Amino acid sequence: MSSKKHHVMIDIETAAKCNKALVLSVGVVSFYPYENKIIKSSQTRMELAEQILMGRETSQETCDWWLEQDPRAIKSAWFEGLNRSTVESLYEELASFFSTGGEIVWANGVDFDLSILESLFDDFNFKTPWKYSLKRCMRTLKEVKGVEEIDRQGLHHDSLDDAEHQARQVMKFLQHINKDFI
Repeated sequence: MSSKKHHVMIDIETAAKCNKALVLSVGVVSFYPYENKIIKSSQTRMELAEQILMGRETSQETCDWWLEQDPRAIKSAWFEGLNRSTVESLYEELASFFSTGGEIVWANGVDFDLSILESLFDDFNFKTPWKYSLKRCMRTLKEVKGVEEIDRQGLHHDSLDDAEHQARQVMKFLQHINKDFI
């Protein structure tokens, strides 16, 4: 694959851990990993009522977990911003990151972030904007020996801060291993 291909990191914050979790916010970062360059980023805070009406779920365990987090993260995920986005607006925003159809999409657990978003889009009859064959898991890269994690910047459990940190970590990992691997 070309080293010029841009990659996309997605991170979500939710109110449950299941596939039908209520999505609170979505952070997305587009980057060129071998140039160590972030192209663009965005954060979408989600409108919750429409998701609840479609049967999206919360869990007491996850809500209790949120109460143990940094108050700034709680505010960011649950309360910040009166102009929350619909699922349709989120879909349009995410689709703008996948204009060529050949972008590699990353998450710190594709079986969490990406599968929950795929389920959300399915509930609202939207096609997933990324190709299933181009999904990559950051957890796998973390197992590569000889690459230390970068210093954390930003707020833990803020979807955009998490996505930016994870994108920087992927850039470091990919620069460490063979560029043709991904």
